[in-house]
Amino acid sequence: MRFSLRNLRQVLSGAAVLAALAAAGCGNSCFVAISNNGNGTLFIAVANPPPTCSLSMGMSTMNMVLTRTAACATCPAATRLEHVFVSVRSIRLRPSDPDEGSSSEGFELAPQFRSAPRQVDLIGDSGALVVGSAPVPAGSYRDLRLEFVPDSENPTEQTTSSGCRTMLANCAIRGDGHVESLGFDNPPELVIPFGGDAIAVLPGTRLELRLRLWPQVAFVSSGRWATTLVGNAEIRRQ
Repeated sequence: MRFSLRNLRQVLSGAAVLAALAAAGCGNSCFVAISNNGNGTLFIAVANPPPTCSLSMGMSTMNMVLTRTAACATCPAATRLEHVFVSVRSIRLRPSDPDEGSSSEGFELAPQFRSAPRQVDLIGDSGALVVGSAPVPAGSYRDLRLEFVPDSENPTEQTTSSGCRTMLANCAIRGDGHVESLGFDNPPELVIPFGGDAIAVLPGTRLELRLRLWPQVAFVSSGRWATTLVGNAEIRRQ
């Protein structure tokens, strides 16, 4: 379900579509054209006057699923990552072109995490982990923004319940038991674009957000080599 500007010329090449767009310029009605081009879905909204036509009306339901990465079975214990714990505070869909007066920060998919962050292990063989479900306003979204709890905010009373077994909110644990902090910038966050295209969320649809995060060693802004995160996100129609 992708809105790709590169495919716009192909979608609008048909005379029938052009005629429909011309007819939509009359009156105050809102017309929404849906075209499935094999690679995704493009929506076109036309109205007179334009401000009366918007896909922001209506809601969709989005289920969130996190896909875990299996540990390396052949790596030495000193380099093998057996656990990567992250404490998630926010999961936001950010609009591709926010309307006037709307927040550019986007739509929060897990508002309950703000007061009660959820710590998850990104390494494991148990497959997909269901994160939750949320109603999502129809519209076009450009990327997904994940916000994590800073290590400095991990209170002492939560240490015993943390998978890191330390004061860290986010950490990597190696096969030899070594625990290290993740190399996040400040604030600790990760922005995942939708493959360069906007995602069209249409009213009344059921969607699945499949999110995968995995560790990689990189040179971070603090001037050191550290384990950090990369990821991708995909939205599928259910």
